[in-house]
Amino acid sequence: MKTLAISIAIILFFTITSTNININTVAAKITPSDIAKYDIAKNCATKSIVPTMAEFLTNFNCGHVTTYQNGTTLRKFTLVIEENHKIPISLPIDTNRSIMFPAWTFNASIPGPTLRMTQGDHVEITVINHGTMAHSLHMHSIHPANMDGVPIVSGESGFIAPGKQFTYKFVANPVGIFPYHCHMLPVTEHISRPG
Repeated sequence: MKTLAISIAIILFFTITSTNININTVAAKITPSDIAKYDIAKNCATKSIVPTMAEFLTNFNCGHVTTYQNGTTLRKFTLVIEENHKIPISLPIDTNRSIMFPAWTFNASIPGPTLRMTQGDHVEITVINHGTMAHSLHMHSIHPANMDGVPIVSGESGFIAPGKQFTYKFVANPVGIFPYHCHMLPVTEHISRPG
């Protein structure tokens, strides 16, 4: 059972969707109301929850949205890393008897939240490390090298010390579904630590 929990713990996703709106020609006409309506159409969650496995497939975190007068949309997300967070890994038929797994988590859940954004959005993901070891956020998308979250080669983004935080900044591109995960070595220390 531990192997199953470990394998799903490191497969976390964010999605970049496209709009039906031509941003280049009507940027000044896009309103915050348009963005809000589009987020509803994308099935964005209206409140922050720790989703169940069934809810995970339809619960999308679209961040805190700011729309500037020039048409730029900024989406801000926060991911909190915790270690030895007790996660139930059995069916909740009898919650008094659920099997609990000590795991490191993004926002108290396994898998972490699905972050949803639109192509061209400016994105800021603040990662807060409440753990006892260094962590990072490595995203399988197109972004600047100094935002890659790989130790040594990515600068500050590749090493978030315990008690510290780092904000990853990039423009969402291209459209797709991309996994994200911690990239610290050794990986076995991050995904199979005994609780």
